[in-house]
Amino acid sequence: MDPVQVVAVATQIQQQIAYMVANCKLQPQADAALHLIIAQLAAGAQALKDHPGDLGPVPPMRQTLQQYPRQFDDSTWTADEAEEAH
Repeated sequence: MDPVQVVAVATQIQQQIAYMVANCKLQPQADAALHLIIAQLAAGAQALKDHPGDLGPVPPMRQTLQQYPRQFDDSTWTADEAEEAH
């Protein structure tokens, strides 16, 4: 991806995170687990926006996404999404 695409994707990630935070209705323990995942993704997205020529934050973000299906029994999470995170 070129730097413009990197910034666009990072911005989309930040927008989705903002939506999740604004609409989160989880129990406290689940909420805390989700927020750990969100915080790691938010840090990666900001790093990409700050330095769009450096894709170093992408692998840790993928590793973070792998935690989601381990932490949550989400019937809407598909194997394709898990594989894309890998």
